[in-house]
Amino acid sequence: MLLGCVCLTKLQAMVLSQDEYLYRVWSVESGLPQISVTAIAQDAQGFLWLGTQNGLARFDGVHFDVFNTANTPAFSSNLITALHIDQQQRLWIGTVNGLMRYQQGQFTRLDQQQPLQGNITSFAELSDGTVYVGGAQLYQWREPQAELTPVAAHNGAVFQLFQQQDTLWVGALNGFGILTADGYQWHNAPQNLAGLQISELARQDSDLYLGSNLGLFRWQRGQWQAMTLPGQPDETRIELLYLDPQQKLWVASYDKLYSLQQGQLLLADSVQGPVERFSWIESMLQDRHGNIWLGSHSHGLKRLRRPPTQRF
Repeated sequence: MLLGCVCLTKLQAMVLSQDEYLYRVWSVESGLPQISVTAIAQDAQGFLWLGTQNGLARFDGVHFDVFNTANTPAFSSNLITALHIDQQQRLWIGTVNGLMRYQQGQFTRLDQQQPLQGNITSFAELSDGTVYVGGAQLYQWREPQAELTPVAAHNGAVFQLFQQQDTLWVGALNGFGILTADGYQWHNAPQNLAGLQISELARQDSDLYLGSNLGLFRWQRGQWQAMTLPGQPDETRIELLYLDPQQKLWVASYDKLYSLQQGQLLLADSVQGPVERFSWIESMLQDRHGNIWLGSHSHGLKRLRRPPTQRF
């Protein structure tokens, strides 16, 4: 059931001010293999791993090491769609044509025996180390068999996965699923939202937020609420939801970036930099030092960094 619309019109002070953050961008000219940064992950050594449409890049803050079909046999496609670093520090790599894993300097194709159909859209890992893979359907990776097994409880394509402790949320067409140790529950979207594709998921406090091709929704106590972003038309497509380590929820539309904190929507619109600084953000990561990394579909890799404290 859809209960009206939550209009977040009280626009608070800007969440990212030019006094608080320094802005920098890396593009193809800087060594990025391609301008679209589709996914970002950070390993225990501090390296950033970046998915692009021309392969995978490992970034040390200065140099990009590029891995793709030109130099890495395990790659069957250069279009990276999802990245995940698991509890064992293995890097999972999803592409439009297969699944790989990077471990101890070695790339391995994981679906060689049973090729996956369609894009790998997302990864999620439960607290016990169980890894789920979203794609044409929902898969579970089984150790030590080293094989992907379809999860029969979910029927259809998976657009996004989100995990908290032992609960898995599954974004799909016309609804979403919740997988726990007690079983699987499916929740249909309201009838007036036919064609809804839930491509982004995040849970803040007790509320589930769903980003879709038809806008942003909050699912609270079994009820759907449409949320209108200030300065945006109704049913604005949501490009990204990201829950940072401080439990702050970030929301990206095609040309704006917001932060939702304690029910207040903050617009990130005053960081010093070019007009397109928050254009088409499709990946995001806050690193261990508090830097905010943004991957744009059209403008490369961006970093927002707090200036160093001056001592006198």
